Amino acid sequence: MLTDNISKWLMRTVPHTGFHYQSNMPIAIASNIGLVRKDNQDRVAILKVDANSPTIPPFVAVALADGMGGMSNGAECAALTIGAFFNALIRHRQSQPEERLKLAALEANRLVHEYSNGDGGATLSALVFDSTHGAWSVNVGDSRIYATQPEGSVARLTVDDSLEEAVGGHGKDLLQFIGMGQGLIPHTSQTPSETKKIVITSDGVHFIDHAVLSDILIKCPSEDDTVKQLISMSQWRGGPDNASAASISMPELLDFLKFREPGIEISDPFGTLQIIWVKPGHKDPIQNPSEYRDPVEENTTVPSPPVNPTPQKKESTRAKTPKKRSSRKKSNQLEFSVEPTIDLPSKES
Repeated sequence: MLTDNISKWLMRTVPHTGFHYQSNMPIAIASNIGLVRKDNQDRVAILKVDANSPTIPPFVAVALADGMGGMSNGAECAALTIGAFFNALIRHRQSQPEERLKLAALEANRLVHEYSNGDGGATLSALVFDSTHGAWSVNVGDSRIYATQPEGSVARLTVDDSLEEAVGGHGKDLLQFIGMGQGLIPHTSQTPSETKKIVITSDGVHFIDHAVLSDILIKCPSEDDTVKQLISMSQWRGGPDNASAASISMPELLDFLKFREPGIEISDPFGTLQIIWVKPGHKDPIQNPSEYRDPVEENTTVPSPPVNPTPQKKESTRAKTPKKRSSRKKSNQLEFSVEPTIDLPSKES
């Protein structure tokens, strides 16, 4: 299943630090183990989808998940969060952006809860962009989304699901996260149209002083400079946690999405995954766009939870802290076929 394939790919062995800049899109993502943790429980990735359909606009999603410290298999839960979230975005691509984000977050919550039996989870901060609807965001947990404004200020677009921010209490323990099971309420909102730059961060980045973070977002001229400076500042401040970030130029990305480029592509800071979506008896929609039949119209089934992708050693820490795993740098580029009858079910009513 597509969820399994994405999750396992995101769990492959990677270096301590990674950086990816989309040469054809104004998006940069980066992740670093930090100076304290032994492994990385952050995951950040980009999804680009163009079904070559006259009725469904192409879209790009950028998502960051931060595994829950003190719980089981934080890295696996973060990888599964993004895998399930991306698969659901593809399946529900005929829905309006806000509904699509809610359905995708709830699907990720269901699968992570089933996988971890309620003993693991992750945060989720993500955005979906298309040229028709602009940008929409979803947030669960305490990863964050920031935006630069035309007058040169930085606005935070999300509120943490912590005791302190959600209900005015004390402490940073989370009231909700992906994998908690019943009762999850994803926070969705439309990004202001005048926004210039959007940045997603894990708490290993946004623990730095807000004024310093704002200076980086405003003064860095490009998306790749922005994420590199954020990761460098996190390390300069002691690197106490895994640090991950994504930076997107919203106006440039929405312009890019006006042009068609059929296919599905997923990137993380360490490589790119090309997905060919073919159904037996149907011609490849990428090679034969005029004969394309959208698999969303087929009667299909919802994917089941994935098999545990190479479990890592459990570690116990404070209430919510990511940890990292590392090895030598390795280039990753995979290509495989996806059966729409499994991974691309029809729009649910």
